[in-house]
Amino acid sequence: MKDKGLLVLGAVGIAFIYFVFNFVGNVEDEDIQKIESLNPSNAEERKQKEILQYYRQDVTGTPILDLSGVPVENAKKIWKDSPTKKRIMQLFPNFHLMRDMIKLKMAPCEFRDLLLERLSEIESDYLSGTITSYKAKEEISDIK
Repeated sequence: MKDKGLLVLGAVGIAFIYFVFNFVGNVEDEDIQKIESLNPSNAEERKQKEILQYYRQDVTGTPILDLSGVPVENAKKIWKDSPTKKRIMQLFPNFHLMRDMIKLKMAPCEFRDLLLERLSEIESDYLSGTITSYKAKEEISDIK
């Protein structure tokens, strides 16, 4: 009889421990998810995933930014955080290469035309000394 009592007590103890660890584990997972949702790096990852939906591969398999069919105002926001913009900005102040890279890395669209037009205006202002390199980079990054 005592052996049955010990077995029942042991089984209840194991069930209790299992319940506690499961409950605590679930609570910790929920807390981690809440913290991660507040973490800016996760927001940045989500933003990058959203931007990646605007990329497609050309016939050679090279990813290009395709903003055709996207309203210009939305395209400006996408441009601001796109990897293509970051690559193009590395070419500054070589405006000729920047223009070529835009033509290679972006699908023809209304925003690309606007970007090329603004780039020519910014180049003219930069080369004439009207704006500094800092201001030129800022204007290219934040097309208006």
